[in-house]
Amino acid sequence: MQKRQDVNLVKTLPLVAIIAVITLIGNWVGYKVSPLEALPGMLILLGFVLIGLILTKIIPIYVPTIAYIATIALVSTMPGVPFSGQIGAYVSKVNFLALATPIIAFASIGMGKDLDDFKQIGWKIVVAALISLFAVYFSAALIAEVTLRIQGMPP
Repeated sequence: MQKRQDVNLVKTLPLVAIIAVITLIGNWVGYKVSPLEALPGMLILLGFVLIGLILTKIIPIYVPTIAYIATIALVSTMPGVPFSGQIGAYVSKVNFLALATPIIAFASIGMGKDLDDFKQIGWKIVVAALISLFAVYFSAALIAEVTLRIQGMPP
């Protein structure tokens, strides 16, 4: 069993706020959605993140923070849940790629501190990364193809 994740809200929340601001700017520049129009959706997403971080801190068993965040978001947008339609409408103003780009950039910067460890692994990490990337891409393409065919759309 993995040990419980130590979440430092004081350090984490400013980083999440920076990602939110960068996302709003990217959403505006790349997708022409004004920051004021996307702000309610971003605040809802920040609320999901905050609740997930708090749950990670107070629940005694190990569950990754992303699992809490995803579950809260999923339940909040399910049909029949009060305000799910409004939540979905607001959050849809935040483009996924505008949201993912700064997160991936921060993850890449974070990996930079482990560069010496990656050098010790050598060429094996390149092979593992290529296999992983291929598997993810192939799986996504396969799921998309099956879904489109089920819906009767041509390939």
